[in-house]
Amino acid sequence: MNRENFYYVTILLNFIESIDKATNSIDIIRIFMQTISPFGFTNLVISDLPLSYENIEDVICFDELPEGWPELYATRKYARCDPVARMCRNTFRAFDWKEAPYDRERESRAGELMALARDFGMLRGFCVPVPGFAHRTACISMSGRHSELPVRAKPALQFIAIYTAEKVRQVVGAARPPVRSPLTMREREVLRWAAVGKTANDVAEILNITERTVTAHTVSAMNKLGAANKTQAVARAMQCQFIPVDL
Repeated sequence: MNRENFYYVTILLNFIESIDKATNSIDIIRIFMQTISPFGFTNLVISDLPLSYENIEDVICFDELPEGWPELYATRKYARCDPVARMCRNTFRAFDWKEAPYDRERESRAGELMALARDFGMLRGFCVPVPGFAHRTACISMSGRHSELPVRAKPALQFIAIYTAEKVRQVVGAARPPVRSPLTMREREVLRWAAVGKTANDVAEILNITERTVTAHTVSAMNKLGAANKTQAVARAMQCQFIPVDL
């Protein structure tokens, strides 16, 4: 493991050790904010994606945003034109705000929204879709004045965000882990190696199996855990203690 990978694995392990001791949502959010702050994030919103008939203020679970921003966003109904929210509906991949596409000529309100966000100090943003959170698609969006995120930081932040969502769900009783693991030994091995950043090709070499077999075990584990992607499967497996945290 190179130095950069070791750095992010250490961050993840310290985060998991701290958040697993939390017994309420306030402590969970505090630990999450402490973990993401070194990356330059000072703002956070955890929210369901509003349906067409819902107001944004009715679906926000938690926010730590610049003063006046939530009211402005709600009053001007920016949720209807927000390119970040739109992209969040269409992908399970974490992404930078700047990756969210919109037509600058035809979608003037989207451009207005992004410009106002910068005026409020949210120069850069990173969004993590959370599949199945509170029984619907949600997002965890963080922002601040940080510079470009290192490429390897993004999967780490995605894991941290999804693990946080799973922990909140566990604390409020929305999800209860089964008594016995539904995963096979090989499925646990595949997820355990994925947790430290190994690709399917890496895992295939380590376990002396084909990459196709690794993918099959990963998909099977995702289905058993009700996860929409590999990151969520790893988070749930750790949360339920199906794979060890001290990797």
